[in-house]
Amino acid sequence: MKRKLAALLGIGLMSVSLVACNSQATENKSTTDPNVTEQNSTDETGNTNEDMAGESLLQWGKIISVDKESGQIVIEDKNMPAEEGNADFNKIVLNTSGDKTAFVNAETGEKVSIDDLKEGDEIYAWVSIAFTASEPPQTFAYVIATNTAVMTPPKYIGVASVEKTDAGLFLTDTMDEKWDLTDVESKNITAYEDGKEIDPTTIKANSTCLIWPANVPVTEGSDTTVLKATRLIVLQ
Repeated sequence: MKRKLAALLGIGLMSVSLVACNSQATENKSTTDPNVTEQNSTDETGNTNEDMAGESLLQWGKIISVDKESGQIVIEDKNMPAEEGNADFNKIVLNTSGDKTAFVNAETGEKVSIDDLKEGDEIYAWVSIAFTASEPPQTFAYVIATNTAVMTPPKYIGVASVEKTDAGLFLTDTMDEKWDLTDVESKNITAYEDGKEIDPTTIKANSTCLIWPANVPVTEGSDTTVLKATRLIVLQ
């Protein structure tokens, strides 16, 4: 069990290293979202919203089972090979909540629900770094995204600020990554709750969001990398 948890966290730490070298999303489908928010409410794991965006792992897995009544989803981790003699080794139990887990289509950004999930589907899941010591381990999922065919999944971030300048519209996340929203169509900046367009300048600090990076970042100055965004959904 300890070896398995170490492997799960190891994948996340490896991804942090990769992100540090290259801020744009890559084809590696298991990573850590290194962004922090400072809200104080808690989820079912006892983690604060600071943990939610700041200390979350991006898991990529195939659904083994879905209990739509309890909200529990069992996945087979696509980045962890099965172990002979241990059928549960590469399985993870994702606990979800109707009001604290966001369900979206990773390609379109459309809101979906647990009712749309079925056995055999592949999903992205942004989960808490806190895993139980059970076999298989359990954790809480903050975001579930369907349609993993997209090459670059969205990132789960906390918002530090949104600023409109003569140069354009920019969002800075809580890990000091800067995102260029200037060319994002208004229809692609929406609220998760109702899907309605929102004015990005009204997004408050400490909000949590999903942001879709473009394939190529633009560099501003000698040491500041600005990431181009194509879509933004404000979760809370």
